[in-house]
Amino acid sequence: MTSDDFSQRIQITGYVAYGSDDEKFKYYGNVMYLLSRQPYIKLTALHRHDVSQIYLAPGELLNENIVSSFFRRAEFTKLQMIDNTALLLETDLHPNLSATFSTSLFKVQSNQFIPFIRASDSSWVDQINTTELSLGLHYEKGQKFYNTTFFRYRYLNERPAIDLTFTGGIKNLLGGQYNYAKVELRYSQYLKTNPFGYNKYYFEVGKIFGNVPWPLLNVYKGNETYGYNSSAFNLMNYYEFVASEFVTFSTEQHFQGIFFNYIPLIRRLKWREVATLKVTIGRLDKKDENIFLLPSYMHVVNRPYTEIGVGIENIFKFIRIDAIYRASYQKNPNIEKFGIRASLQFIL
Repeated sequence: MTSDDFSQRIQITGYVAYGSDDEKFKYYGNVMYLLSRQPYIKLTALHRHDVSQIYLAPGELLNENIVSSFFRRAEFTKLQMIDNTALLLETDLHPNLSATFSTSLFKVQSNQFIPFIRASDSSWVDQINTTELSLGLHYEKGQKFYNTTFFRYRYLNERPAIDLTFTGGIKNLLGGQYNYAKVELRYSQYLKTNPFGYNKYYFEVGKIFGNVPWPLLNVYKGNETYGYNSSAFNLMNYYEFVASEFVTFSTEQHFQGIFFNYIPLIRRLKWREVATLKVTIGRLDKKDENIFLLPSYMHVVNRPYTEIGVGIENIFKFIRIDAIYRASYQKNPNIEKFGIRASLQFIL
């Protein structure tokens, strides 16, 4: 990655890797160009040829948590070779409204662990191609940012935030094989709940319109590591559930030591309590199910999937430990009903 000394406007990032088992090279390149800081306008072009998972956004890393990278609870086989080329434009349309426009090309290869098999004749499909155009809108009244040279981060704001994303797949455009539309709406908020600390929650709904195979539907983000991932279901296996329309609710209550402060020895450690709840339910359209056969480990989440957790944060100022219970779908094969997850975080 180039430093700020190289340029205050352009940042170049990249890597090259070689797999000693599959004997294949992987690579990634990213160029960001900051056109303007006020108003904020940033253009990003990237290309990635690497093993990954289909639900990751362009440029998103597979494992951002160092604990997740090294501690896995199962053999890590649910990976696919993915070629992804994307062009993204981020800007502000209004002080309270931000937008991201993007064009993405995906080529996803099947393999023995994640097969693409036609439902009509059980024939093997080597690869699917799709071309997507996307518009993402973020509305948050009074939003403010902490800015670095090339990135900006939102300050916590007690007012609700609304994210609306429209994505369209276009057949025959740059090799795209399917016509479809995806709509996702997310309502989230940070709330002070004194004297009980603060709460973060979100409510999300989504639907895919059009006839598409399961890799282009909503494949839920699972976690097969011992690292805690706030954006995933931590006791859900990779590729365990899929839906063409879904509803998700998540809440995380940080108690800020309200209970531990009554225990003299624990109070001196300044540990803090946290409780979590994640629930989702979805539906799979029969027309989508009839294109590709679902892998044997993949299911439809047609009744609520629920995870409940309690944890301790601020251990040594940067460690968080969560105990999580999976309250539904307990008869699915090779799952954990209860698990301990760890993560690193810094709390002021």
